[in-house]
Amino acid sequence: MAIDSRIPVGEPPPPGTLPSRMFAQVVRPDRFGDPMDALQIEEVPVPEPGPGEVLVAVMAAGINFNNVWAARGVPIDVIAERRRKGEPWDFHVGGSDASGVVHAVGDGVRTVAVGDRVVVHPGHWDPDDPQVKCGSARSATWTATTSRTGASHRTGTTPPDTARG
Repeated sequence: MAIDSRIPVGEPPPPGTLPSRMFAQVVRPDRFGDPMDALQIEEVPVPEPGPGEVLVAVMAAGINFNNVWAARGVPIDVIAERRRKGEPWDFHVGGSDASGVVHAVGDGVRTVAVGDRVVVHPGHWDPDDPQVKCGSARSATWTATTSRTGASHRTGTTPPDTARG
């Protein structure tokens, strides 16, 4: 996967190629408060997907009460929480549910490929859970809320091939 800084921000890059920057609805700690003020469009770096992660070019994103909490910084400061875990980003990208096209996949991703159309759900499943590992979980959802910069453009670990809903 190559990052191409020549792709203009706002232009869709060819699948498999990542632009260096993107537009996103962003919350920063110094703007915590009313979502109308806290969420602002900014140009930010595009993260590369890590192991088990995919990068999605989002065509539509849902804003729900998780985003209100993120914008207010309570009951949890999602930016501080991710930074405690070693993430470098000092912002949160708004959006929980999303749909779009997979543009890049990290190591170990088996269930989606570049070019696939996907729907992202803000749920979370634990890949180490015994029921998920053996395929007996009733459903498996993608991690969205624990992503590096937010759900609007990045999903987390993909469901195992054995998990069926």
